[in-house]
This record gives sequence, structure tokens and C-alpha cells, in this order.
Amino acid sequence: MQRKINSKPTLWFNKKYQKGMVLVYTVIFAMAATALSALAIDLARAFVVSNQLKSLADTGALTAAASFLTEMRAAVARGEDVNQPASIHNVMSRTQQTCESFIHRSNERITISKKKTIARSNLTITLQFGQYDTTSSAVYDEGTGALFADLTSDLITGTKQLRDISAFRVTVARSGAGAVQTLFAGIFGVSSLSFSRNSVSVFVFLRTLHVPQA
Repeated sequence: MQRKINSKPTLWFNKKYQKGMVLVYTVIFAMAATALSALAIDLARAFVVSNQLKSLADTGALTAAASFLTEMRAAVARGEDVNQPASIHNVMSRTQQTCESFIHRSNERITISKKKTIARSNLTITLQFGQYDTTSSAVYDEGTGALFADLTSDLITGTKQLRDISAFRVTVARSGAGAVQTLFAGIFGVSSLSFSRNSVSVFVFLRTLHVPQA
């Protein structure tokens, strides 16, 4: 004897199951789309901030070199002995002030229609006095900075003099309270990202050159 099987419960179950899976897939897709959108925004913002910091570092390096020469000549014109610690300190300090001031002015000239101006309090500016290996054919690497020899501490201690300085490295960074706030990374507990870019200028045959970088 053949038994008639009622398939209605099975059909009812399949329809409910399918509806439930569609809802699950929709939620997963929406979450993934939101995460990808946030990631795209973070990457775009990181690219803009990095380029902006690089531009400010380039400006600062060239300004530091020009200011250093100006302050040296002014010290000599005043009859100062530029080998004395007091004169060295004054030249370094004034060069640093001019460099920072010019970087901030350059940042403030950036219009909102092109890029968002970075608040002064979010920028950390570091100027280093030193020498650059101009005999090397290698391209300057921001990460290692191997071709640049930092002599800032030697100037302060008096083991090096102003005439030993031929290169300047300026680093502009956003870190700590000035770090860039994120959207996507915040989901994984990283609420902000730090950025740092640097640039070097060198005295070569009485000209100030900007060092090409990779």
C-alpha cells in the first residue's frame, strides 16, 4: 500500500528559511559595505594628510637653509664670533623659529576648497642640522634617513661649529593629540593614526638644493 506524503510543512519550512537567510545576507552585506566605505574614507584622508605633511616638510627644509645663511651673515655683520656657544645657539634658535613660522603660514594658505588646513596645535615640527652624503648616488629614503648625519647635538655641545653644517632635515608630524581620527580602524580599536614626513635640503656649490626622494 502506498502512503501519501504531505509536503506542505516542508514547503512552509523552506520558505521561512529562505526569507530568514535573505535577511541574514542583507545584514552581512550592509555591514561589509559600511566597513568598506569607512576604509575608503580613511585611506583617502590618510593620502591627503601624508601629502600635505610632505609639502610642509619640503617648504620647511628650504626655509631652514635660507634662514641659516641669513642668520649667519647677520651674526657676522654684528661682529659676533659665530664659533662661540651663545652665537651658535642664537643662529639655531632663530633658524628654528623662522622655519616653524613659515611652515605654519604655508599651512594657513591652504584653502578649504583644496585641502583642509591642519590646526597649529596638531603639527609637530622638528629641525635637525647636519651633513648630507652628496657623493652617494642613492636616493634619500625618508624612513632610514641614512644619507643624512644629524649634528644638532654636536652643535649644542660645541664639538661641531656652524661652518660644519651643510644640510637641514625638517620633520612634520601628526601624532598624539594631533593624530588623524579614523572611521574604519575605530571598529578594531584604533581610533587614530599617526603620520610623519620629512625632507632634506643641502648646500651644494653655494646653492640650496632640495634632495630628491623615492
